[in-house]
Amino acid sequence: MRKTYKGYELVQAIYGGKIKEDTKFLVKSQVMYWDGYNIVYMSNPNTTLLLLQLANAEFVLLDEEIDIQEIEEYEFPSYADKLTPIGSKLLELINENRKAIKQVDKEIKKR
Repeated sequence: MRKTYKGYELVQAIYGGKIKEDTKFLVKSQVMYWDGYNIVYMSNPNTTLLLLQLANAEFVLLDEEIDIQEIEEYEFPSYADKLTPIGSKLLELINENRKAIKQVDKEIKKR
């Protein structure tokens, strides 16, 4: 079972030294990490988590092994109607691939 932190619990764990540099978290389908100073988005290392986002988020500590069955469907952003047809198609493909990967994972576990 993975360790889950509320925002204030994460701050306490960091302050207490329980969270080491480069520790990765899953936050609303985004992978982030603690760089020793900030919580940073893996997809864009120039972007850090804002204080308000920290307070309202739930952080799942990522182990070396990722449970594929826990990967959630990507939610289309509120501005999805402004995406290009290619952008919309890419988001649909992400969700289709997620479903396929989960199905293959289940088949492998049955063997």
